[in-house]
Amino acid sequence: MQTAAVKLLTISDLHGNLAALEAVLAAEPQHDAVVFCGDVVDYGPQPVECLRWLKENADHAVRGNHDNAVAFDSPVKHPFSFTPSISIFVECENEAELDEAFQQLSTGGQVLMPPGNYGFSTKFGWVNDRFGVSWQLNLQ
Repeated sequence: MQTAAVKLLTISDLHGNLAALEAVLAAEPQHDAVVFCGDVVDYGPQPVECLRWLKENADHAVRGNHDNAVAFDSPVKHPFSFTPSISIFVECENEAELDEAFQQLSTGGQVLMPPGNYGFSTKFGWVNDRFGVSWQLNLQ
């Protein structure tokens, strides 16, 4: 019995460095699947863009220690597992994306600021999802 070869693109430690990700993708454009081995955030200037790419392209992904530290860790012991001291800020590409994300995130959650123009951007919304994760969605 013959088996087909599969080319996996394995990536880790992006740390918000979109330029490095783009360089890897340019060097390895042909692959069957993407496996992400953690640390998409921290250090680099473009964590949102890296997260967006990961969401759209990774077939398998695990959370790295930096991802965990940014979203979950606190040196003080709390009765909660996800720290409410952070909010994930997402720069949306268009109004439809913001509205859809807000609708999905607010289902079963708590709306803090409904989508609207608050004077600092075209449209902004803030919500805690059903797990208590704080999301700020923005459209310049």
